[in-house]
Parts: sequence; structure tokens; C-alpha cells
Amino acid sequence: MNITAPESSNKPKKSTFQIIITNLTFWVLIAIIAGILLGHFSPENGVKMEILGKRFIDIIKLFIGPIIFLTIVLGISGMGNLKKVGRIGIKALGYFEVVSTVAWQLALALLIFLSPEKLTDQV
Repeated sequence: MNITAPESSNKPKKSTFQIIITNLTFWVLIAIIAGILLGHFSPENGVKMEILGKRFIDIIKLFIGPIIFLTIVLGISGMGNLKKVGRIGIKALGYFEVVSTVAWQLALALLIFLSPEKLTDQV
């Protein structure tokens, strides 16, 4: 019997630079930094590009519903035991409630602390 190593070991290793460049998170951070720089150094062009940002957000809103729905459906269909589905559902609901409450409290605290009505008068 002849046992050989898998052929995947013949693939060349990616360099650290190649790994970073092909990472989506890297490009998102680059886009954020580019947006900040554009708004700081050329605000008139930033205002002109507002429509682009609004359309991008509209597209994200369009896709987020089906993505969440399909994730839940595929997750439930992949589990064999319905008791396990129920336990995970209860845990997910609890997690959602806790995180939503913390986010709401943080937003309220920031609203009280920063008092936006005072900030708009200064502009």
C-alpha cells in the first residue's frame, strides 16, 4: 500500500502582505479612512458624494433581511434535535434582549451627556 502526502502541501504559501490585501476587513478600514480624509480635507466633495453613501446604505438595507432570514432558516434546518433548536432560540432571544437594552442605555447616556441641541446651536 502506497501512502502519499496530500497535494495541497505543494501550494505556495501566501505572504503576510497577500493575506492582508485579500482580507475584506482591510479594505473596509481603508474605505473608512478615505471617507474621513475626504470629509476633512475636501468637505465640498464629501457633500457631493452623499448620494453615493445613501444609495449604498439602501442596498445594504435591501440585502440584510434576506440574509438574516436565510441564516436562521439554514441554522434551524441544520440541527436535528428540536429541543436543541428551542434552547438556542431562547438563548439568542435573551442575548438579543440584553444587548439591545445595553445599546439603548448607552445611547440614552450619550444623548444626555452630549446634549445635541446645544451642539447644533454652536454650528
